[in-house]
Amino acid sequence: MNENQIVVRHESEGGKTPTTGDESQDVSTITKTIKGRGPSKGVKVAKPMFLEYNVYNVPDGQWSHEYGKQVGSCATRININVPLYPKVDEQTKKGFWEETKLMFHITDDSNHSREKYFHSCVAKRFSCFKSKLVRRWITMKEKKPKNQTNKMPWDVYNHITEDDWKTFVKHYFLPESLLRSEKARKSASCNKNPHRTGQKGYNRKRLDWIKDGRLPPDAALPISSSSSVNSSVTSNVNRVRKYRSKEWILAHQVQNKEGKWEIDPNDTEVVEIATKALEYIAEEEKGNLSFEQGEDALVRL
Repeated sequence: MNENQIVVRHESEGGKTPTTGDESQDVSTITKTIKGRGPSKGVKVAKPMFLEYNVYNVPDGQWSHEYGKQVGSCATRININVPLYPKVDEQTKKGFWEETKLMFHITDDSNHSREKYFHSCVAKRFSCFKSKLVRRWITMKEKKPKNQTNKMPWDVYNHITEDDWKTFVKHYFLPESLLRSEKARKSASCNKNPHRTGQKGYNRKRLDWIKDGRLPPDAALPISSSSSVNSSVTSNVNRVRKYRSKEWILAHQVQNKEGKWEIDPNDTEVVEIATKALEYIAEEEKGNLSFEQGEDALVRL
């Protein structure tokens, strides 16, 4: 496969055919195996951990996975009946951060962006955990793992008591809670083609795409400096215009059993969008097509 090549697979009479910007080849069917996750086991590493941060001041490198476990550990220490993470008392949140700093030898930066990012991760994990409890034990919209089939939350998670769970269920069925849930469901239904970047999001996945050659090095976001803010902003606008469509396609790819990244042919709408976008991108690179200001392949669709 050529460098920086993006693959889209289609269902056709002759089988699965991947379409790239310049060639096609046969690829076997993607087989997905969904494995249920149990409670976070926390960080269990004996040797010292020195967490690295990337250019966006986001955890990266060898210990980023253990950092994620620590985030999950902090989230599970919050009582499930706390409405939102901002409602957690400041002393507890500060304790979480100080513990994490000590564990991973983290130094505070001048604008505390590392601490803010940490708290945003714990908040998201806490919210996702409560949503999982609802889906698995209240609405039953998510199938429980086999080892949890006949268990209640307090049997699975040590930090949840039976009384905690009764209160949680009672709060869920309050009229104002049901109204919030309905609004959230309507909002989520508007996202017809969710990305597949997981918790990393575009910023962290962008570095992965550059490392594995699916994006060129100049796709990295420029870092603003006090000496050249205007030029940095202009550079960022140009980067977004040039790579936004490609990043959207990459964000919707999955890895097949052969280790190749492709758009699943079952996502027919995404395949259609990606195929057309790649056609526009190829035409622009050949000089046969030009976009107006603020326009790119996705906008042109």
